[in-house]
Amino acid sequence: MFWLVETQQQFERLPQECSQELFMLPVYRHPEIHPGIFAPLFLYVYDLKYQQDFIINFYHSEALTVDLLLVKEWVKTVETVYTPDRKAFSHFCYSENTRDLNLVKIVDLKKNNHTINYYTQKFYDDIDLNNIIPLVKHLEYCQEVYQAYKPVIEKYTPNTYRNDLSDVFWFIEKNALKVNSAFERYFELKRPFLSLYTTWIFTQYNLNTTTGRPSNTFNSLNFAALNKDNGCRSVFIPRNDFLMEIDLTAYHPTLIAQIVGYESPTGDIYEDFASKYGMDRTEAKSLVFKQLYGNVFDQYKDFEFFQLTTWLIEKIWKTFETKGKYVVI
Repeated sequence: MFWLVETQQQFERLPQECSQELFMLPVYRHPEIHPGIFAPLFLYVYDLKYQQDFIINFYHSEALTVDLLLVKEWVKTVETVYTPDRKAFSHFCYSENTRDLNLVKIVDLKKNNHTINYYTQKFYDDIDLNNIIPLVKHLEYCQEVYQAYKPVIEKYTPNTYRNDLSDVFWFIEKNALKVNSAFERYFELKRPFLSLYTTWIFTQYNLNTTTGRPSNTFNSLNFAALNKDNGCRSVFIPRNDFLMEIDLTAYHPTLIAQIVGYESPTGDIYEDFASKYGMDRTEAKSLVFKQLYGNVFDQYKDFEFFQLTTWLIEKIWKTFETKGKYVVI
């Protein structure tokens, strides 16, 4: 087996020489660039059965190249592909056979490769940073990445929810948003090449949050927290006819109400709260959120929604204290 696959002849041997359980890591032109902008420079592969690894080169200047489309077709035929980030991997090759390791456990990757650290510090602002770094040094780093994820792979159990979560946000990310020429007037990106491609701006969603609610920020730009007053939203334009914004009324409280069994008389929990305590809806919304993410104020403890929510929180906490875990069915 070659450590570097750079010809079609070498690549054609892979289906016969590899097992059906592989670890894969695509590496791009820059370690921080959005994976939806360009195809990867190369693909690192570790065979779990035969315990051997190799790089399939696409665009790195140190080697010959293999047809990217043929490699993607081969990846889809492998029974199981483990990867650190299924969402990011899908930008290279979407397939049902990929397993997301980051959603099982976040691994702290220590960057101990002195060569890569040197080039990264010196050419931090170069879009072709990874093309400057020798392939053999990339191989060393990819091997470190695999070793870090090896314990996660050994304990991995399939989970449909994790796959669905990755797929949904990959689909959102890959479409990007179109922007007009006024973009730079409102947004100053230090390294625009990381997320801006011609008239398209890409973002990423972080699925590993404490609350389980995905957050959004990439290259200093947060799509979920755009200023409503300074006109910056006007730079995002439709690629076809129009942009549609959908906002669900009292989304979080409504979900909680369904879980705890609260039946809203008005269909809007903010209105319920406002009516009971004699205030407008805006004030009610602010107070409800403060108490959902903090503690319920004494004067509002008789609100049935808070009573049911507090009961469930206490139940979950007591179960966790006694059993060490709480499983929602």
